[in-house]
Amino acid sequence: MSNEAGRGLREAFLELLEVMGTECDVRGEPMRAVKQPDLKEGYVVFQFADEFALEVGDRIRETTIEGYFDVVGMKPVSVGGVFNHFEVTTEFLF
Repeated sequence: MSNEAGRGLREAFLELLEVMGTECDVRGEPMRAVKQPDLKEGYVVFQFADEFALEVGDRIRETTIEGYFDVVGMKPVSVGGVFNHFEVTTEFLF
């Protein structure tokens, strides 16, 4: 039962990403993410659809506002036993 709920929440996240996502440049690759500026005080969290290679200190550029963010942490997030999104915590630079 929890896997069904997890799959439903994954589908909901993907719909949110499509409607509310922002365009980012990550290591030269265009990616879409849900931007959560209020999730962690003092940080900006980007939620991506898939996990990918990233290191602390890498830079993400939000292309829609030309904002730059340094990566300070990342983790895969699962809900109901199903991968939901890849969460990247950043500090805003400029």
